[in-house]
Amino acid sequence: MKISIVGGGNMGGAIARGLSTCDLFRPQDITVINRRASKTAEIQGFNPELQAVTGDYSSLATADIVIIAVKPWMVEALIKEHLTGKRPDGQIVISVAAGIS
Repeated sequence: MKISIVGGGNMGGAIARGLSTCDLFRPQDITVINRRASKTAEIQGFNPELQAVTGDYSSLATADIVIIAVKPWMVEALIKEHLTGKRPDGQIVISVAAGIS
């Protein structure tokens, strides 16, 4: 199962670290997308098997699960720009942004 996490900061990074250490998911199936290279480096430093990228949203098109962990004011633009194309049947999109349903 492929997972893409948008936002590798505090919340997204914590989710990625937790998922990569449990027995349910393989770290190499988790992609963490961040806007800043410094945060990408932090994720890769934690576990080099995690797929950490800066500004590359292509994994969203094939992910089984997408976790949106960005600031609430960024969610609408992110969805309009990167989640409007064809997605896999049954793709699950989860928002952990405060106040966003």
